[in-house]
Amino acid sequence: MIAFSVLNLYTAIQQADFKKLLNGRDFLVVQGQLIFEKEGEVFITTIENNRDDFTVEDYMALPEGAPFQLINGKLVYMSSPKSSHQTASINLASYLNMFVKKNKLGRAFHAPFDVHLDEKNIYQPDLMFISNERMGILGDWVKGAPDFIVEILSWSTKLKDEGEKMENYGKYGVQEYWLIDPEKQTVEVYHNNNGVLILKEKFEKQGTLQSLAVAGFSVQLSDIFEE
Repeated sequence: MIAFSVLNLYTAIQQADFKKLLNGRDFLVVQGQLIFEKEGEVFITTIENNRDDFTVEDYMALPEGAPFQLINGKLVYMSSPKSSHQTASINLASYLNMFVKKNKLGRAFHAPFDVHLDEKNIYQPDLMFISNERMGILGDWVKGAPDFIVEILSWSTKLKDEGEKMENYGKYGVQEYWLIDPEKQTVEVYHNNNGVLILKEKFEKQGTLQSLAVAGFSVQLSDIFEE
């Protein structure tokens, strides 16, 4: 076995057996270990839950599409969402994107797409809107706070979406934040008040959501959760 440090993140391993294990895939996560091929070599890393010193450099060294977000210096694994999550995501994304394009308000995006808030925080919100006024933050990735962010809760993301990520979204200037629970069919609407996202309204199963950050945009809850 050849072992050497690369960005203090992963080491090279035996090639043949793990190439068979990858079987053409870009990466594989096995019991907390990330296995992937980079520049002709196969690498493995154990991403320790108790480490909080990872940076944007470490995050960018991961293979494209690896299911991790950088949250306060920790590389946090995000599992694949359920169908109810994806239903809410695609429904809301369709309405939001159509409205934004029709009214030439800016750009709407959906996950996976990196939002770089600082050196220790890179997130992939489920949906986001960047206004024309904030278009300077948009490049290959987003480097700064979008105007509007939507996170759709799942078992692997709930605590982060309601905690550290919400706190940092507020701190860096996200104007409006929606938390959607597809299982309970609820939506919590938060507005930014001096760097803190404050709950303004909570909807359950029915009602009309009206956005503050996306001027004029509204949607029925029933349309978000419709299968």
